[in-house]
Amino acid sequence: MFGPSVSEEPGLRLLVASLWSAILLSSVAGLVWPSFSAPLLIVQIIYKTIWLVMFVYPLWRAGAAYPTGPAWVFIVIVLTYPALLFAALR
Repeated sequence: MFGPSVSEEPGLRLLVASLWSAILLSSVAGLVWPSFSAPLLIVQIIYKTIWLVMFVYPLWRAGAAYPTGPAWVFIVIVLTYPALLFAALR
């Protein structure tokens, strides 16, 4: 009735992939210049943790499909960035 689902649009997928790629590159740059980028890295850790807990975990628990690529990248970031940021700011 309303046409294809918005999530199925290739342009939207490219936009989201571009946004996540820019955020990932910004976070890597933040590890090089931690004092300047610490707030950005902290926001990334927080929002990625929320996404994993509120979106991915319930789907995984139910045995439903979830976006595995972004989920695994986010898990690595959430588990490693706090330690890397702490070490870089010392």
